[in-house]
Amino acid sequence: MGTARGGWFATLLDSAMACAVHSTEGRLIHSGRQVATAEGRLVGADGKLYAHGSTTCLVFDQAAY
Repeated sequence: MGTARGGWFATLLDSAMACAVHSTEGRLIHSGRQVATAEGRLVGADGKLYAHGSTTCLVFDQAAY
């Protein structure tokens, strides 16, 4: 059929954007004290954009134990 399932793209983009927020590398758009936003793009070797996603994450302090 020559198509890819959209769920695969969404999972890959979600992982990439979460990594961008956690590492403050990649395409991090904003990293504040409590909110961070990032975006991800899946581009083929031919330069065609296949998927785009954005995320907004709440950032919590890690509890000291």
